[in-house]
This record gives sequence, C-alpha cells and structure tokens, in this order.
Amino acid sequence: MNAVLSETYTGQGSCSSNLNGTGVLIPNPSCGFSAEVRELKCGGGGLFGDAYFEVSWRVFKENDTNLYKLRYNGSGYCPYPFFGFCYSVGYFVQDTYDYSPPSYVIQIGSVSLTSKGSNVQLGVWTLDAPVFNASASATINIT
Repeated sequence: MNAVLSETYTGQGSCSSNLNGTGVLIPNPSCGFSAEVRELKCGGGGLFGDAYFEVSWRVFKENDTNLYKLRYNGSGYCPYPFFGFCYSVGYFVQDTYDYSPPSYVIQIGSVSLTSKGSNVQLGVWTLDAPVFNASASATINIT
C-alpha cells in the first residue's frame, strides 16, 4: 500500500507524507479486509502523532438481487504542530460519500484498489473549510 498525504492550514502549519509499506491485509469470515500504513510525523507518537491512512472493505452477495456489493470506509491523518498539539483536519473514505456526499465535505483525492486485474476507485474526502488545503491518494495492490 502506498499513500500520499498533504495538508496546509493557512498561516498555521503543514504536513506532507509519502507512506509506503506492505500494509496489513487481514481477511475475516465475513469477507472483510483492511490495509494501513503509518509514519511518525509530529510529537511523541501514538495516533495523534502519526501520519496514517487506512481503508477497510467488505465484499458480500446481496440476497435480494444476487449481486455482489462492495462496502468500504477508512480514514487518514497528516499531523503538524498546532498550538502545542499535533493536528490534522483528517481524511475520510466512505462509500456513502461517493454516492451522496454531504454538503460539508469535498473530495480531495482517490484510492485505487487493485486485485487480480480488477480496479476500483474510491473517493477521499475532507471537511470543506477555506483555511485548509489538502490532498490524499492511495494505491492498494493486493498480490
């Protein structure tokens, strides 16, 4: 999994991170999977000091239609010092945002999920605020 994150809070701080790694792929009985990469960027570590990007997805067969469906969600964070704390506005991956985004979020990038030659594009979203300039993208190759 590779993820590129960038965030600038006008006049306050910025973060950029290029996260590369094998990620974590954990299948479970309900055909759910997750992948995550992270890197220490700010402060003493832990969730609020790490730049990270994670995506979870599940494939299932819908009983009514016999169609296979994909549900997914995830989050990301690219922190920088902000009034003594590590801060990022944060990023969201959410299937419902891709189909009907709420008015308070904007799309800032995408996730490319590839397995056995098939590719799915998922949106990456963040809060719509004029003082933030953010971008986030990721590539997940399942081998």
